[in-house]
Amino acid sequence: MNSLAANTTYYYRVISHGSPETVGEEKSFTTSSTSSSDSSSSSSSSSTSTVCNDTAPSSAPINFKAIAGQNSVTLSWSKPSTTFTYYLIAFSEDASAQKYGNPNIGGPDTLSYTVNQLSAGTKYYFKIRTGNGCTPGPFSTIVSATPSGQVLTDLVPEGFQENVLGAQTSLTPTPTPTIEIGNVLGIKNLSPTLFARYWKLFLLFLMVVASIIYFTFKKKSKRY
Repeated sequence: MNSLAANTTYYYRVISHGSPETVGEEKSFTTSSTSSSDSSSSSSSSSTSTVCNDTAPSSAPINFKAIAGQNSVTLSWSKPSTTFTYYLIAFSEDASAQKYGNPNIGGPDTLSYTVNQLSAGTKYYFKIRTGNGCTPGPFSTIVSATPSGQVLTDLVPEGFQENVLGAQTSLTPTPTPTIEIGNVLGIKNLSPTLFARYWKLFLLFLMVVASIIYFTFKKKSKRY
């Protein structure tokens, strides 16, 4: 393969062209740094690849569960009986659960993880896998949960990146979450959490206004 970036891990699957098609298990390899000759030389630059020799985990975590919280989902699982060095969690808003991934969940003794900065009212799908060095294992069954709280937009939970489904530790900063309130068209456009928090003050305000109107009309009626 040509035009591969140096010092990069690539993941691939072998697909047969039989009928029906079959898809092999996920494999990976890492390219080394590129060595090139002087530009005036007739020799062209070249790069070599190093095949990953780490044994792939044979099984996924079991008893995978998701519990919704306020703008968060807490995931828990049982440790699989296989050789591995880390966990990776993937999730998305569709049933594939593989738009975003985070391989920095923890070592073999980690049994739970909370995904924060999730938007309220959105159903999220999650799955988990183990990895051994540069070789990932199979994914678990997919679970789902819908968090409560505030509606958040334009953000990715801290530690997650798009299309990261294998070993990776270099992550870019995530944007700051924003609260989506929208145009003021009525009470139904207010955040449910804010309305629930301040409904007593709103009721007290209505009572004060009603009292003022009542005594104003009462004074006018006495004059006549």
